[in-house]
Amino acid sequence: MPVSMHNLWLLTHHLELLAASKCLSRLEVRSLGDLGKRLECRVSGEWREIMPLELAQFFADQLDEYAEDAGWWNWFGVTHEPERVLAVSVGFRGWPHEGRVRIAYSVAPEFRGRGLATEAGESLCQWAFSHGVQTVTSQMEETNYAARRVLEKCGFTLCRSERDTPDGPLTLYYERDNHSWN
Repeated sequence: MPVSMHNLWLLTHHLELLAASKCLSRLEVRSLGDLGKRLECRVSGEWREIMPLELAQFFADQLDEYAEDAGWWNWFGVTHEPERVLAVSVGFRGWPHEGRVRIAYSVAPEFRGRGLATEAGESLCQWAFSHGVQTVTSQMEETNYAARRVLEKCGFTLCRSERDTPDGPLTLYYERDNHSWN
């Protein structure tokens, strides 16, 4: 449950969540050191594991073209105790379509198991619902047990599963409607 909620900045019990802007996205691509200075934090040494350069470049390109879409792409999650560390990436896959938006999240390995993904996911769901979204969705492979547990804690329900190929991995599809938001 967010302690404080502003348009593109959310403060939770353990995290400060900041929507990636055009400027911050470009910094992330150009220099993680400069991004850390701008966010006044240490960047996890495992950041590129959870936010590959290609994906960061994609977000930066989207925000270069549509700067007003900040909030509908990536958010930076900075821990604020005991030290400020950029440790969580959470966000959506662009502007809502027909009242629906898809969420994804990742936590640097050194910070896993602390509930940060749940805290970030819950906060972004609330943010999306407060901005008119009717349904937040997510998908993952069946074997991603930790991510599945985060969604369950955030009130998502499994709505379907399917395989792209007969011997391919089983993909699970989850949803959370705004009527479950309180």
